[in-house]
Amino acid sequence: MHHGLMLIMEVNQNKDQFRYDLYVDADHGDDDSGKSTSGWCAGYFTETSLACVDWASKLQTAAAYSTPEAEYVAMATAMKRSGMPQQDLLEKMNNEKTVKLVVHVDNEAAEARVKQ
Repeated sequence: MHHGLMLIMEVNQNKDQFRYDLYVDADHGDDDSGKSTSGWCAGYFTETSLACVDWASKLQTAAAYSTPEAEYVAMATAMKRSGMPQQDLLEKMNNEKTVKLVVHVDNEAAEARVKQ
């Protein structure tokens, strides 16, 4: 990912399961406080359209010591405030069909930390 962030839902070809992609990004230490900015955007994706319905860009509450830490905090915030609630809502709206939540981040160290 080179620019920005977004959260999209993509219907799988088998139509029995939804895939919900969460793209998250952070900028490390933007101002004098050293606090980083987290961001994400939620929407529904089909082959022909994208409707963004939830997005945010927020200053983190504490200063991160590194870019991977800022990205990790951004992922946790996006999952808590958007990813998991949207996943739950979509499962309820779609007769309890499984919604697979896939999180994408542009920092390998933060991604490795999550996979541990």
